[in-house]
Amino acid sequence: MSPSGPKAGLQNGPIYSSCEAFGLDMTGDFAAAWLPAIFVPITGIVFPAVFIVLVGRVITAAE
Repeated sequence: MSPSGPKAGLQNGPIYSSCEAFGLDMTGDFAAAWLPAIFVPITGIVFPAVFIVLVGRVITAAE
């Protein structure tokens, strides 16, 4: 297949369609809009909490 040929995987319809199981296609703009809502809590809450728990286990095991 040539690089200049048509791309069958691209969506030509609206952002919200009934093609997926829940009626939404995960287009690039739609997916990118959710990234801050997912990664900000992970980096700001989950990673520090895991680090604190692991450091606490090391400190209490050394005593």
